[in-house]
Order: sequence, then C-alpha cells, then structure tokens
Amino acid sequence: MTKRYFIGAERFAVRRSWALLACALSVLSTGGVATAAETAAANNGYSVTLKQLGRNYPMSLRGVDATDSVNFNVRADQVVTGASLTLSYSYSPALLADLSQINVMINDEVAATLPLPKEGAGKPQVQVIEIPPQMITEFNRLNLQFIGHYTMSCEDPKHSSLWARINNDTRLDIRVTPFALPNDLAILPLPFFDRRDDRDVNLPVVMGAAPDNATLE
Repeated sequence: MTKRYFIGAERFAVRRSWALLACALSVLSTGGVATAAETAAANNGYSVTLKQLGRNYPMSLRGVDATDSVNFNVRADQVVTGASLTLSYSYSPALLADLSQINVMINDEVAATLPLPKEGAGKPQVQVIEIPPQMITEFNRLNLQFIGHYTMSCEDPKHSSLWARINNDTRLDIRVTPFALPNDLAILPLPFFDRRDDRDVNLPVVMGAAPDNATLE
C-alpha cells in the first residue's frame, strides 16, 4: 500500500511540475516578448564589429582576387529596416586605381564597390556603406572581396604588392523594428532561446516552491 502511494505521489509531483512549467512559459512568453520588444524599440538596433563576429585579427586580402567573410544573424522577433557598414581598411600603393577595387557583398550580392584611388593608398581609410535592408535575411554572410592589379601587362597573381587589409574594428550597424511572436508553445524554444542570436542566453526559470537539489538537477 505504501509503495503504491509513493508512486502515485511521485507521478502527481511530476504532473504538477509540468503544469507549473507550462504556466510559467505562458506568463514569460507574453512578458518576455514585450520586454524584448520594448528594449529593441528603445535601442532601435545594435552594432557589432568584425572582432565581435569572431575576427581576432585584420583580414589580409592578397592576390588579384581574394575574399574573406564573417557571418551574422537577425533574431526571429526583429525586422531589419536599415543597415550600414563602417569599413576601416588600407591598400597597397602599387595598385592601379582603374583596375582595383573592394566589393562589399551580402549573401553573395554586391552592396557596394569601393574604388582604390592612388591618393588614399597606404593610408588608413574609413568609408560608410549603406546596405539595402532587403538584402539581409535571418542568416547572413558578409563578404569582402579585393580585386587588385599592379600592371597593365603580364602580372604575377601572387605578387607582394597585391594586398588590402580590412581592420577588425570595422563595424556593422543594424537598425531593426521588433515585433511580437505568436503566443504559441509550438514555437519553443522561441522566444527564450533564438539560435540566430549569438549572445549569451539569460533565461529566467519559475519554480512553484523552494526547490531541493534533486529538482534543480
């Protein structure tokens, strides 16, 4: 008799825990989405550098055609309304201005082409490039392509004078408008965890009573 009562109590406790969890998710889903929306609305966007996106060193682009890239994502509860890239770079003084350039590409589409004039060669340069918001999706790749030539005649495609450098303090600014996700458990783990968001997750958990160590484990 005692054994049956223990099993029944254990099942009741498990069911009660699930009920409490469902209730907590329901409460948090509405409050959490509203809080995230209010925060995003206040900030109206965010900025990340290439270093924050994982590039600990400058991009070194060498040769007649060289490309490097980083990935960036947009949360499921945000719509991009605008974006810009503040590009910090330098390039070889030996380049032919008419035949050399840096292409800024989003998801393999060219957003801008930067000429490389002689007067700016060998010096730090900063350019702000506006990126059409329709080019940005949930998962994105930013490519920086260098095309360089140092002579009109036969050239060595790996010549040491063919280089451009992209500093890792280059900054991507993204302007967003938040919107509320549906209050539906089917979209879990959204909005508490979004795999598009590379930031650390801060997830509150509601307990019905003071939990013991076994419950926490």
